[in-house]
Amino acid sequence: SVVYNGIAHSLFKPYEKWEARNRLNLPLYAKIILNVGSEIKRKNLQTLLKSLRLLVDKNPKVILLRIGEKTAAISKLIDDLRLSENIRYLNFVPESDLPYVYSSADVLVIPSLEEGFGFPVIEAQSCGLPVIASKRSSLPEIGGQNCFYIEKEEDEVLLSEMIGDVISARLNRLMTIIEAGIENAGKFSWEKNAQETLAVYEEVLNKDGNIGKLE
Repeated sequence: SVVYNGIAHSLFKPYEKWEARNRLNLPLYAKIILNVGSEIKRKNLQTLLKSLRLLVDKNPKVILLRIGEKTAAISKLIDDLRLSENIRYLNFVPESDLPYVYSSADVLVIPSLEEGFGFPVIEAQSCGLPVIASKRSSLPEIGGQNCFYIEKEEDEVLLSEMIGDVISARLNRLMTIIEAGIENAGKFSWEKNAQETLAVYEEVLNKDGNIGKLE
């Protein structure tokens, strides 16, 4: 039996972009790419940084907002690519501020080569943020039809083009996928998780001991 994780929909909801950026002290008129997670190799942050370099060459006001701790290897790559002015790090964000982080961005990019459940995908969708994700492991299963999927996860040129298309698109062009993403995220809740987990226990108990429903 597959029982999906959930998110708190009372928490993860859209906020006005200007409100979110003011709260986080982010520039109002920059194009902001969001990435959430650790910097271990399977997260494929190296490709995202190389694609950022290509984007910055065209638009110096593009910013990568990183939620996570900076490692020495990534710090060196940022220096080598001359991107220190175009990256903002938020090492610790209280859960209550996470919806503002998602609402502040123009796109979430998750180029992972391997992934577990992929909470940031549905958290972002629930906050009305377009998502670009790799087409690997759990991510297509979680994001469904409502993400932009990367066909070649380690090709920085293709990734930069995809990001550029999304962050330069008018809002009305993105509304269909944003609305579909909100609907998709609505399928993942802790209430549903609890109900389905209970149903599995009841099924097992009925098969093994004919105990009936749990009280």
